[in-house]
Amino acid sequence: MLGTPNYIAPEVLDAQRYNGHSFQVDIWGLGIIIYILLFGKPPFDSPEVKQTYGKIRINDYEYPKDSRVSEGAKDLINRMLVTDPEQRLDLPSLLKHVWMKGPEKIPNRLPQEFLN
Repeated sequence: MLGTPNYIAPEVLDAQRYNGHSFQVDIWGLGIIIYILLFGKPPFDSPEVKQTYGKIRINDYEYPKDSRVSEGAKDLINRMLVTDPEQRLDLPSLLKHVWMKGPEKIPNRLPQEFLN
């Protein structure tokens, strides 16, 4: 198996169960990247690769409790990180998502923690 553990889609980990994979792995990967950009760490990150794979298989992630990230952004991520690729957001739907259409609210200034 090739790839960076934190980005691997469930259907790549369990190829026999899903009978291979398609472009939907890219939607998964983009969901991981958006999560990392907004929260500063991968959603399934664990000290050991086997733990990371286990968390990916059961879709075990959460958002930091003190997060200021919008509900729209979280909704987009939730729809991209769906275990079953058939139920995962497709590209046309992703592009129509409200969060992709622009800022829900542009802050007047960056929070202090962004400046450290």
